Amino acid sequence: MKKIIYLVTKIIVSLAFAFSLLLLLTSSINMKSNNNRLYAKQLITEVANDAGYGNLSSLFASSGLEDEMLSHLPKKTEVSITPLEVYNLSSTYEKKGKFSSKDLKLPTKTSGEKFISKYIAAGINAGLKRNNEDVKNAMNLYQLVYYALLLCFVISIILVLLGKRFAGLTAILSSVGMLVGLLFASEKATATLDEILYSGMKVTISPNFLTAVIIVVIASIVWEVVCHNYRKTLI
Repeated sequence: MKKIIYLVTKIIVSLAFAFSLLLLLTSSINMKSNNNRLYAKQLITEVANDAGYGNLSSLFASSGLEDEMLSHLPKKTEVSITPLEVYNLSSTYEKKGKFSSKDLKLPTKTSGEKFISKYIAAGINAGLKRNNEDVKNAMNLYQLVYYALLLCFVISIILVLLGKRFAGLTAILSSVGMLVGLLFASEKATATLDEILYSGMKVTISPNFLTAVIIVVIASIVWEVVCHNYRKTLI
């Protein structure tokens, strides 16, 4: 009977680790803009000035066309992206050297949304270009962390299937490390957006990241208890 419990636990714990990894890779990182109209107004001016069309931007504003167009924008916008999509974005940036509105999953349902999304992408690309070396280094580091996370979970699952104790250690360390890293990165991203784009934008992470860590910890504890008890019966 204990052998059956041991084998069933082995399968359940392995599936729990796999599910936690899936949560870590597919849970959302959210970017929220609290005042699209003010942000769009600032961004139009900044992008126009960078392109050398500052006078045209002023004329556009004084004519009333700018306010008319901005009035059709939604007041708030929230964009979500997952760590898996961030990895894909880093690969896209390596190939193309820039992002499109589609790459960034920006809303384009209405003409107003298309307009603001185009300028958001332009603003982000301009900010990335100004910090090109740091951006490349950050993306390379992210890709290494991404592969390390996958490797740690694969190691834990293999160790569980082999019946080894402390099999969940690498999964715990990597998942906790990712959670802490994402919390730090979201604060850093908010500060960076505040500096290069607009102070009304905020980056947050889904509670599912914490759920994934909790599942890993509980599964690891269960595995240790069952593994310890099963080995006692063999002595």
